Amino acid sequence: MLTNVRNEIQYIMTALDMTEKDVNPKDPDSEAFLKRIADIRRFYKQTDRLLDLVARYTTDELIELLENDCR
Repeated sequence: MLTNVRNEIQYIMTALDMTEKDVNPKDPDSEAFLKRIADIRRFYKQTDRLLDLVARYTTDELIELLENDCR
């Protein structure tokens, strides 16, 4: 399942790259649009990083880590 989600993130990142290349810099809305793309890209990079961390543990290990951290 994590592999599928990570693949989806890669597809989204590729789509963001392609969209960014197609933005017309002369368009008055381009600056706001590029900022939004950067925000979305940052979110998906963080999500990918989180998935990388989660993938290092089993479900039981994650539950134990999170429960112990809450105490």
